[in-house]
Amino acid sequence: MNNIWHVGRFAICRSNGILLLKKLLVMAISTICSETNSLMVAECDKKFVKVLNLIGIKTEILAPSVFYLGSETLPIFSTYEWLYSFLCQAIPTLPLADTISLLQAV
Repeated sequence: MNNIWHVGRFAICRSNGILLLKKLLVMAISTICSETNSLMVAECDKKFVKVLNLIGIKTEILAPSVFYLGSETLPIFSTYEWLYSFLCQAIPTLPLADTISLLQAV
């Protein structure tokens, strides 16, 4: 792998919903997918890893979980191919104004 990226925490209010989460993920992943042969690593709450997989971001667990700040935390990774697949699926579902600004940023 030539490009290894770490994605930090996303902190959003639950009432903001899945749309805000998708926007943040698309913005982060767009940068990672600007070059092929990239890899994303992150440490996520176990419940959030399930959410990632449900919305179409395939992940793999790197090591056993640890309990951090009261929740089970997993080290994960996702490949360029998996992330790019999510982008292709997610960008068309965003409102048009968001899609245009995201595509201009890439």
